[in-house]
Amino acid sequence: MKYILIGIGIFVLYFVWNFMIMNKPIVMMNTATSKRVSGKIVEVKDKFISIEIDNNEYDNVITSVSMDRNVSKELGIESIDGLSEELMIVSEREKDDTEAIEWVKNYNKETIQWVGNLKLVPNQKTIIQIPIKNIKELHGRLSFNYERKVGFGGSMSSFYIDLAQYKIEKDL
Repeated sequence: MKYILIGIGIFVLYFVWNFMIMNKPIVMMNTATSKRVSGKIVEVKDKFISIEIDNNEYDNVITSVSMDRNVSKELGIESIDGLSEELMIVSEREKDDTEAIEWVKNYNKETIQWVGNLKLVPNQKTIIQIPIKNIKELHGRLSFNYERKVGFGGSMSSFYIDLAQYKIEKDL
């Protein structure tokens, strides 16, 4: 009985540490039944892309934005306000997995990722401005990851914006 109580205590401490103190969500995957977060380019001018993000009824947070590293260099996108460039790291659990190590190495070589916590207001649109140097030849894709934490649980999802879909109507 003593060992069962110790086991239960360790289990409870694990959940308290990870999901209350470290603020990590318990992730459950299901089909989306509510309105999802989405985004679109609303303006390209003065060396900025203005992206309108349409949030749903929840307190969502954009946790990362990523795109192909070569496309980022071609367009001159170097940073996004409120986010900082970070390389993906191999998790402790996968340190000995050569396939995972190689995958992360290739991901970091091919993809640039900006990480942070951009809070989105429920049921409102948010404008994000991204500095860009070469706006004449928009191409590539911006991928956005967002999370919502509720008590011990939460959800993670993503959306993307295809930059080539935006047509520049005037000669910049």
